[in-house]
This record gives sequence, structure tokens and C-alpha cells, in this order.
Amino acid sequence: MANVFVTGTQGNDVFALISSKDNITVTAFAGDDLIATGSGNDFVIAGSGNDTIPTREGNDTIDGGDGNDLVVGQVGDDSIDGGAGNDLLSGGPGNDTIKAGLGNDTINGGDGNDTIFLEGLNDELNVVFAEGGNDTVIGGNGVDSIDAGDGNDFVSTGAGDDVFTGEDGNDTLNGGTGNDLIVGGRGNDRVFGDAGNDLLFGVDGNDILNGGAGNDNLEGGDGNDVLNGGIGNDNLDGGDGNDVLSGGAQSDTLNGGGGSDTLNGGAGADRLNGVNPIVDTSGFGKGEIDVLTGGQGRDTFVLGDKNAVYYNDGNLLSTGNQDYAIIKDFKSRFDTIELKGSASDYLLVQSVGSLPFGTSIFFTGGSNISAELIGLIEGQAATNFNLNNTNQFSFV
Repeated sequence: MANVFVTGTQGNDVFALISSKDNITVTAFAGDDLIATGSGNDFVIAGSGNDTIPTREGNDTIDGGDGNDLVVGQVGDDSIDGGAGNDLLSGGPGNDTIKAGLGNDTINGGDGNDTIFLEGLNDELNVVFAEGGNDTVIGGNGVDSIDAGDGNDFVSTGAGDDVFTGEDGNDTLNGGTGNDLIVGGRGNDRVFGDAGNDLLFGVDGNDILNGGAGNDNLEGGDGNDVLNGGIGNDNLDGGDGNDVLSGGAQSDTLNGGGGSDTLNGGAGADRLNGVNPIVDTSGFGKGEIDVLTGGQGRDTFVLGDKNAVYYNDGNLLSTGNQDYAIIKDFKSRFDTIELKGSASDYLLVQSVGSLPFGTSIFFTGGSNISAELIGLIEGQAATNFNLNNTNQFSFV
């Protein structure tokens, strides 16, 4: 196998070298060039112009230069630099390194463990399909749209309002600054919104979602998820599974969803709801024991809405000790417990039996026949509470 050197002109050159098995070095200069290499380990400097560069097998190094280039790699560990311009870059199978450069670029990593660098400016758009393999994608300051594909991927973008999804695998996704939309996909993912007002979705798996600074929306989806709102007025929804939700600083809304969840509002005036308040497929808390901690600020603990009494299993033969909310840190004159109906529908008694010390909240529906446990105010005696005290209870 020989080393072959080919030099082009300032015009539009055509290099048809696809049958070669040699290691070819092509220097093309200016012009709109067609450079088709063979199966060796080739080195191409395309120069300026709108160039088309299809390769074959081998570990190739391609520099597209300035212009709107099309670079198509095949089998092999290729290194592709699109340069400035609106480029279409495809790595093909193999562990490729692809650098997009300035411009609105579209990149397809292909199969293999690829490393992709994006260098867009604020007004530029990059579209990335990383495909299969454990890929690394580093974004720039442009608006990036990234599909990480299968595998355990790492994606980190800079400034810009980015949209990306992890797909299959255990992914680590970081949105950087900007208002980002990030979808973890299937697998146990770690998702970081960083600065900006972000939308974070865990989907399947046991995910960790961190909103960071800004007013964020976090949805865990299926699995036992951990959601951290960070700084800002955040909305957290755990979805199905036994989730842990932390609101962080400022005033947050926390919905645990299905499963036995742990909610901590943190600083600010928070609204804590352990169940799924929208769809009653989980029975509005049936079979759940949720732990609610308001933290600092004036918090609202939601044990019912206009549609349903939460944690009511409907079993007249039991007292409901299998489903209820534990309120850990109720502060009189600051916090409020929200219930459906009116004060006459409920009963407050000192907790007994295996329950922790505190005040049990029973739903009776105004009946003297049955009482259903729906909540427990931990660590405080029943004599400290009055259902008609609007500083403690509100009804919808």
C-alpha cells in the first residue's frame, strides 16, 4: 500500500479515486470539488468552495474548508471537520470525530462511539443524529437539535434554546444556558437544565432531573425518579413510581403522581400534592403513602380537589392505614391544608396504633358510620387544630 499525493487547482476539480487501496492525500484549494477516495487511510483538504467528499473504508481525515460541503464517511474511524458553511456531515460506521464549524450544519454520526463538536453562533442551527453507540456531543452557542440515539450518551450544549433527546441508554444530558427542551428517553438518565426556563422529561427509567436556575418544568415519567427544581418558580411532576421531589428556592408546585413519593418544597411558598391530580388511573392516592415537607415559606398541602378526596380507597371495612399523606412540618398561621368539601366531612383525632405521634385527618363524608384516614400531621397534637380555622384548613 503506497502513499499517494494529489494536488488540485483553483477551479472545480474531480478526483475519482474510489478504486484505490492506497493512502491518498488530496489538497484541493478553491473551487467546488468532487473528491471520492478509496479504501485506504486518506487525508483530504478540500479548501474553500462547495465540496462533495464521499469516502470508502479506512480511517480518513477530511477537512471540508469554507463552503457548503457534503462529507460522507464509511466504515472506519474518521475525523471530519466541516469548516465554515452550511455542511452535511456523515461519519458512517466507526468511532468518528466530527467538528461542525460555523454555519447551519446537519450531522449524522452513524454507528460507533462518536465525538461531535458544534461551534454555531447564536443565530445558527445545528441538527445532529448521533445514531448508535456511546456518543459525546458538545454543543456551541447556536440553537442545537440533537438526537443522541441508542447507547449511553453524553450531551452538553452551550447558549441557545436547544432541543435534544437521549433515546435508549443511560444518558447524561446538560442543556447549558438558554430555554431548553430535553427528553431523557428510555434508560436511567441524568438531565441538567442549567440556566434558563427549561422543560425536562425523564420518560422511562429511574431518572435524575435537575432544573438549575430559571422557572423550569420537570416531569419524571415512569420509574423511581429524583427531581430537583433548583432556583426559580418550578413545576415538578414525578409521574409513576416512588419519586423524590425537591422544589429548591422560590415558590414551586410539586405533584408526586402515582406511587409513594417524598416531596420537599424548600424555600418559598410551595404547593405540595402527592398524587396525580389530573388523571384518576392511580386512584387519587389509593395505595400510596406520601411524605410531604413544606420547608420554609407559606406552603399548601393538598389532600383533595373539587373532583376527589385524595387517599380515599373507598373500603368501608378499613380505616385507610394503607394510603395517606404524612405532613412533616406543618406551621400554624403559615401553612394550609387543602381539602374537598367542608369541615363537616372530616374528623381530627390523635393518632393511635402504629401511626407516628400526631393528628390524624379522617374523611367521613358527614357520616357516623365510617372514617377513612387520608392524612397525618406529624408531631402535633389534635388539640392544636380546628377544621373551621381558615389559617389551617381551606376547602374546595
